[in-house]
Amino acid sequence: MPKNTVKLEYKYNQGEVLKHKLTLINDFILDVNLPATLSNTPPIPSTETTAISSSEGTASTQEAASLPAGLNKKYEINTRLELLCIKSIKNITPDGLITIEERFEPLSEEILINKESTLLEGCSISDILRNKILTLRITTSGSVLNTDGLDELLKDVYKRADLLGMEAVSRSRIGDVLRYEIEQIIQQSISMFPEEKLTKGDTWKREAIGSLPIISIKSTVTHTDMFNGFESINESDCAKITGSITSTLSNEKPELSALIGGLANKVKQDELSVNGAERGTTLIYFAHKKGQLIKNQILKEGFVNVTAPLMMGTVTSGTIGIKMTTNTKYIMERYTQ
Repeated sequence: MPKNTVKLEYKYNQGEVLKHKLTLINDFILDVNLPATLSNTPPIPSTETTAISSSEGTASTQEAASLPAGLNKKYEINTRLELLCIKSIKNITPDGLITIEERFEPLSEEILINKESTLLEGCSISDILRNKILTLRITTSGSVLNTDGLDELLKDVYKRADLLGMEAVSRSRIGDVLRYEIEQIIQQSISMFPEEKLTKGDTWKREAIGSLPIISIKSTVTHTDMFNGFESINESDCAKITGSITSTLSNEKPELSALIGGLANKVKQDELSVNGAERGTTLIYFAHKKGQLIKNQILKEGFVNVTAPLMMGTVTSGTIGIKMTTNTKYIMERYTQ
């Protein structure tokens, strides 16, 4: 092949075991804001049944008393996870389909909620992944044909979260964050390459569907990658690949009940507005002669805004505003110890 041309493909041997160290850091900030007319309403005993009037309309005292706790507050969730990703090559067919068993050994983990360490005994990434095995079937270019065990793993997340001794909204948020992190770990454990040979400067795109944590809106994430030529990393001759990440939110409406409780039933769904964006960069070093991944780094940030009129009877009582920002750092490197 010409000097700056390469075919990127995995060259595993059956029975081979590979180890990579993974570091995943996520920062989530959630702001939930009520209209001033509601957030400034003093608490009223739920046993009251008389009505209160305003120039904008009428609301029952039971409605006012049922406002969920924690609105007009900022929730900050910071997570840091380090683990070993251990890949065992179980089978390689004559036409190049590769069966890989993946398991994870947790090294360290931390979850902070509003800057305070949160003990999630029995419901951490470490607990969820321990003794679990996922089976991936991929092509030599890294296209994942199917993953066995992932659905059961994600169901286990919410099952464990429901056992936490905290109020329902917090359990839901923790469950969403854990699901989001596990999906990132699995999706990024294998890098995908084009079937064709690449020449320096060539670009290609790939898409993935994800679901944002907490807000629970699906998005289409587009990776645009470029082959930058060759570079020596840790005594390995590597193909260097850089890329960008953008995302497009789906048209679905978010489930608000987990965020604003019973007030979700009073939102004018036809006037609910959602907008957001995500962007990021990627860096991959692939030892093309050995056919093995040396490093995969992803840095990205994003935001989602949700606004909706809130109705009290037939009268608009203001606007609910929800904003979530995310910041993610994902680094997977070959483990040499």
